[in-house]
Amino acid sequence: MLAGTRGAYYDLWTEPVEFADADPATFTQYLVTAADVGFLDNVAVRVWGQGNETQWWIIAAANGMIDPESEMCAGQVLLIPSLAAVRNFLARTGNA
Repeated sequence: MLAGTRGAYYDLWTEPVEFADADPATFTQYLVTAADVGFLDNVAVRVWGQGNETQWWIIAAANGMIDPESEMCAGQVLLIPSLAAVRNFLARTGNA
């Protein structure tokens, strides 16, 4: 976590390894459209529903992205962890 703080923003290189290292067969796939490029918050809402836009960074981590704006393109397939897995992770880390 960043500087010992507790909050929704994690160091993407250490905290959510369970998403980055998970079996891809446990994820759903999402096909990126031109309108999605650079907007993982919108993707989070599309796949997990309204109110989950702040969890965009989990999609980034699950797909090994550091800079979604430069690393996304139309036609790209993103791996999306289940909402249950996301909620379990957030609850376990005190961020639910």
